[in-house]
Amino acid sequence: MTATTATLGGNVTSQGSASVTERGVVYSLTATNATPAIGGTGVTQVAAGTAGTGVFTAAAAGLTPGASYSFRAYAINGDT
Repeated sequence: MTATTATLGGNVTSQGSASVTERGVVYSLTATNATPAIGGTGVTQVAAGTAGTGVFTAAAAGLTPGASYSFRAYAINGDT
């Protein structure tokens, strides 16, 4: 990686029994946390600013050039 920003995203294909109220990505340095989760060690959470199903993107900033990152998309619905 050579940039300090990246566009990440995901696709919410189903919202379950309640509407999706937030979706976004979590990311971390792979050396710190290879499986980032909300509230995890060294994890940054970025909400996409939109809700519902479908494709979304979120901007990650402040990244270190040359470092390896892991990311995961997430969605939160009214059941959580």
